[in-house]
Amino acid sequence: MATINNPRLAISTDPLHQRANISVSCDVDFTDVEVNAMNLLGLRYRLECQLLNKDLWQLKPVAILDEWTFPRLTALSVSNHEHAVFNADRAADDLRRHLIDKDKLAAELKLRNEETGAEVVTRTELVEVDLTA
Repeated sequence: MATINNPRLAISTDPLHQRANISVSCDVDFTDVEVNAMNLLGLRYRLECQLLNKDLWQLKPVAILDEWTFPRLTALSVSNHEHAVFNADRAADDLRRHLIDKDKLAAELKLRNEETGAEVVTRTELVEVDLTA
């Protein structure tokens, strides 16, 4: 089964314009069988990313980022190791859940086999960000 490795979340803020720049990256590793199925038989995988905000003990979705599909439309073939990067610019108010404290955000990545529906899910570590400034 394909795996998601090295998930990373980076967030920078622009207090003057009340914006947050989000960058999520990860490595996707496919087996030889999966690579052959994509390159020869048209199997597709979808990688989805959403941003979560920790509110007490729960993680609540605050943003959905664009999705990736494998194989990429711009690539002739897929390799065993693919690198994916999600970038987004959002209003800080859309991500904020805490008015006084720093917000704790994580990205959740979900890789789905479009034929079988099998999914692999992983999350980045929590990142503390001051979205009130």
